[in-house]
Amino acid sequence: MSSSSRKRSGSITRMLRNAISISPRFSSCFRSSFHETLLLEISPVIDAIDHALKDLARWMRPQYRGIDRRLFFGARNRVIPQPLGVVGVIVPWNFPVNLSLMPLVYIFAAGNRAMVKMSENSRALPRLLVDRIPAYFPPEKLAFFDETGDVGIAFSRLPFDHLLFTGSGQTGRAVMAAAARNLCPVTLELGGKAPAIVCRLPTAQSRGTHPVRQTAQ
Repeated sequence: MSSSSRKRSGSITRMLRNAISISPRFSSCFRSSFHETLLLEISPVIDAIDHALKDLARWMRPQYRGIDRRLFFGARNRVIPQPLGVVGVIVPWNFPVNLSLMPLVYIFAAGNRAMVKMSENSRALPRLLVDRIPAYFPPEKLAFFDETGDVGIAFSRLPFDHLLFTGSGQTGRAVMAAAARNLCPVTLELGGKAPAIVCRLPTAQSRGTHPVRQTAQ
């Protein structure tokens, strides 16, 4: 295992220790049960860590590409994976451990550093992470930020090498517009309301004139 691979594996392993250490205290932050926290927040992070540790060496290998032998006789072509730099993560209020620590697993697997901005609706958890993270990562490797007023706006305007956002489409547009000033690539995971109509299925005779079908059309 190369020195770079060992460093990345070490970062991922420290993430595992952090996830396990905060899981009992996280339940009290949102008054949720420990089993719910373990199932929906911690277990997916541990699965991501197992996945990254298993395949990290393969992800870091050079990837060979074909070339036109007639134009470039005797040449070789390959893609060497390289870290991007500093990745920003904007986390929503729901599933905050899952949506903060799981991206960090792959950010560290790629050799990057990270800055994470938590939601204003999960105030107890950001304080917990801000308190605990320095025991596992130096501030130049990973930093968490609480929302104390206009932090999100300033955060999305920082010149990141990549920015991850999970939230509503309306906020996502503002984040993408702010990041565009720095030509920062953005990954948007947009949620929001998904309206649905629940009704009795139409019969064969009334299928063509059913109000739900007319509305859909």
